[in-house]
Amino acid sequence: MLAWGSTYKSNLTSLQTKQNHIARFFFFTCTYEKATASAKPLLNLLGILTVDHVYKLHVLKFIHAWNKGLLPEIF
Repeated sequence: MLAWGSTYKSNLTSLQTKQNHIARFFFFTCTYEKATASAKPLLNLLGILTVDHVYKLHVLKFIHAWNKGLLPEIF
C-alpha cells in the first residue's frame, strides 16, 4: 500500500465506495438509492478506519520504524 504513493486515491476509490455501502447496509440505511449522507459516522460507530486512514496509518508506522532504526539498511 505504501508503494502506491500519491496515486492510491484513484486506485482505491471503488474500495472506499464498497466500504461505505457495507457500513450503510449494517445500519439498514439507504442502500438502493444514491446516498448523499456521509458514511463516516457509521464507520466510526463500527470502529472501522476508512481506506484513506488505513493508508495514513501505514505511512506513519513506516516513518516511526525509520526514525527508530527498525527498518532494513536499504531504507
